[in-house]
Amino acid sequence: MLAYVLQTLDDWAGCDRIVVSAQNPEVLQGIVDSIAFRKACVLRESKSTIAQTIDDYLNEFDGPVIVTTSDSTLLSSTMLEQFARKSDGSDLAVGIVSREVFQSSGFEAKRTWYEFRSSAYSGTNLFHLSGNAVRPIVGRWSKIEQSRKKKWRIATVFGPKILLGAALRLLTVHGFANALSARFSIKVRAVELDYAEACIDADNLADVELIEKLLLSRSAI
Repeated sequence: MLAYVLQTLDDWAGCDRIVVSAQNPEVLQGIVDSIAFRKACVLRESKSTIAQTIDDYLNEFDGPVIVTTSDSTLLSSTMLEQFARKSDGSDLAVGIVSREVFQSSGFEAKRTWYEFRSSAYSGTNLFHLSGNAVRPIVGRWSKIEQSRKKKWRIATVFGPKILLGAALRLLTVHGFANALSARFSIKVRAVELDYAEACIDADNLADVELIEKLLLSRSAI
């Protein structure tokens, strides 16, 4: 899976360098060495939480940074291009796929859907971070990751008003992003992608079988 993602990132013109983060990076060294990278690629040991790992990169590189995951096997240059274009000008952007886009694709896969006033959305494991401007919110999220059993901590990040508005479906997904923008004094954007496969990752065997089928169809083109 990782090899597919790395090859896609290396082929994408919008990528300058690739950083692979893993708990045991030495295990992945062979995969990284098997790819003839045209861009700089480094392999590093991750921190104790994802947020801490990202914060460490922002401290070093000062963005902009696009974050994705190794099981986003169906990632493509066209997806990345659309995400980067729609994220332009934001401090924090999150890639999403609407239920309507996914259903119109005909794909049969179970997804986690987040309900908002206008529609429901599934995440794509694509995140844009502009740099130091987002470090305060990344730092707060790190505290939640370290206290996952204390769900009330989420309220300390988003605030009860925003959470209530989302829970009662009083906000559209873009209204939710605007509320976060106001709370943290940064530009937060929910980026709707036109590619249904962007929200398919390898969560279970059925997902893997669908991914293999779609990858075979791509190679046949």
